[in-house]
Amino acid sequence: GHQNVSGLVGWNSGTITHTHASGNVTASSATVSNAGGLAGYNAGDVSNSSFTGNVSGETDVGGLVGYSTGNISGNLAAAAVTGDTNVDPVVGNNTESGSVTDAYWDTEASDHSSARFGTGLTTAEMTGMNATRNMGDLSFYDAWAPVKGDYPQSASLAGTDGTTASAFDRYFPGDGTEANPYEIETAPELQAMNDDRDAHYELASDVDASETSSWNGEKGFEPVGG
Repeated sequence: GHQNVSGLVGWNSGTITHTHASGNVTASSATVSNAGGLAGYNAGDVSNSSFTGNVSGETDVGGLVGYSTGNISGNLAAAAVTGDTNVDPVVGNNTESGSVTDAYWDTEASDHSSARFGTGLTTAEMTGMNATRNMGDLSFYDAWAPVKGDYPQSASLAGTDGTTASAFDRYFPGDGTEANPYEIETAPELQAMNDDRDAHYELASDVDASETSSWNGEKGFEPVGG
């Protein structure tokens, strides 16, 4: 399209929430593009949603939203963004009346080293159970659910009911019972046992805990139940 182009809604004056979009978004206007993963122009609210893919245009290009006068909160973007003016992994152009809070973006997917909004993390830091550790401003288990080997999903899209047990049932092999315990394969999954101490677990493979030395403000692994 020419302008106000996105993978979901061109112009949003309502509410976008608990949504995911992916693909290639291109705005061809040589003047004002307003290209974004979820909304080209946002005058409403965007929350608990995500975009993965590519966004390109001339001006006001963002991984989530191109141009915003509204509210953007609790979202994630893993988008390659390209353009000439006001190009950002999260929001291309956020006006004084707009607000951007609790946003996360993938530094490797975007190929940008900095952004005006949000927190940049590596793909590994944003996927699997690592997401629950590194994206603490998202409401995990309630609004978001971790996904094994992938970016987290909105809990409603993941088919969970907003509880930790439901999210774990979807994430782990097993069902958390003594007869069929959840299978732990990584250090972040081992740390996540603290989120549901009533469930049963077993190690399904050796766990390399060397990465945990930098966790929790250099304090390392937090003892389960500690």
